[in-house]
Amino acid sequence: MSSPWTIRSHVIPASYPRLFRRGTRNPHKSRLKLHVNEYRPHRRAGLDENPDSPGATIIFAHGMGSTKESYEPFFADLLANPLTPPISAIWAADVANHGQSYRLNEQEIGDEQHWFDGAHDIMQLINYFQSSMTLPLIGIGQSWGCVHLLLPAAWNPRIFQGIVLMEPVLETGYNHLEELKALGVPEKGLAKNFNMGFSVALMKDRWDSREAAERHIRKSRYYSQFDPRVLAQTLRYDLRDMPDGRVTLATPRYQQAQLFMRADPPMKGYPVGEDYATRAEEGFVAPGFYRGEPAKVKEYLPGIHCKALYVWTADNSLLSTESYRNRIVGKTGTGLGGAGGTATGQVKEVFVEAAGHALPFLEPRGTAEAVAKWLGEELGPWWAGEEEKRGEEPIIDAVTVQPEWIKRISKL
Repeated sequence: MSSPWTIRSHVIPASYPRLFRRGTRNPHKSRLKLHVNEYRPHRRAGLDENPDSPGATIIFAHGMGSTKESYEPFFADLLANPLTPPISAIWAADVANHGQSYRLNEQEIGDEQHWFDGAHDIMQLINYFQSSMTLPLIGIGQSWGCVHLLLPAAWNPRIFQGIVLMEPVLETGYNHLEELKALGVPEKGLAKNFNMGFSVALMKDRWDSREAAERHIRKSRYYSQFDPRVLAQTLRYDLRDMPDGRVTLATPRYQQAQLFMRADPPMKGYPVGEDYATRAEEGFVAPGFYRGEPAKVKEYLPGIHCKALYVWTADNSLLSTESYRNRIVGKTGTGLGGAGGTATGQVKEVFVEAAGHALPFLEPRGTAEAVAKWLGEELGPWWAGEEEKRGEEPIIDAVTVQPEWIKRISKL
């Protein structure tokens, strides 16, 4: 089967400076890079029916521990769906400490990465390639990657015309823990159930050969549920061949684990992070660990102005419970700068039949269908209306003081 697109790979500077002091090995000299893939569809979705449309640009943000290439089956299914509006390109980068970006940065990357670094990198990517991108810009993210879209959307209300947030991770697990404690569930050992960082920190990450690594992964309860196309991409891109013939993870185990949690108090000799003194109670992960950024991200949710679609699994699992969704969806777009949230139809949510936290991997076709339906029925017509209204506005005059201004001033 032929590829549905042409891929161009790029290497660009990552954002600078990083947000934690130990984000790089030497803050004076270390500069990080991003490995970026640009997917240009051979048959640009929707453009045969809309030859005058330049097509939308999708900016994609991957989840923690995954690499951008594992989402290619989802991209392909999205482009193939007849409901998808015109798409000119999909842009996706590995975050600085993941996948091929890590390979570029392994001599410079530090051991404490900030969640907001990825958000600054998304803005860097958009600004760097702005001349190659056509409006509207649509952000699509999964899991932790949703953070990297929500923050730019809050900082700049016009950077995205729409965002799709697939099972976003915006909490540490503290709220779920408190809910169970209130029901009388014993607390001992409970925190481990709500944060993958514990299992990631202890998972196997070295094998004698690629064959041994692939056998191990195929037997995993998590990976064995993947769509076969996704699993093939994961085996190809999430593993790394070492010079001695052994195989390891493309994204080091510690680089993944430290994104889930930070030491509380800091480990001996380590600096105190800027977020530590004023950390929120809900930043608690477990005794000895916290993560400060999720609570801060939630503070930005009321200011989200662009259209937003939340996509959840229908199994009512940890990241799709009603209480969690209410804390996230219920806040989005409801504050200053927001557009009214669910009450005005700017924010919506849909559910996909799947069990587990990996929608684009477990059900790439079903997830793509849910996203395509929203893009085609909600965002596409809205954007066409916006363009029509823009064409009816007065011609821009960047020099002359408008007569209505003068009239209003004269009445003061």
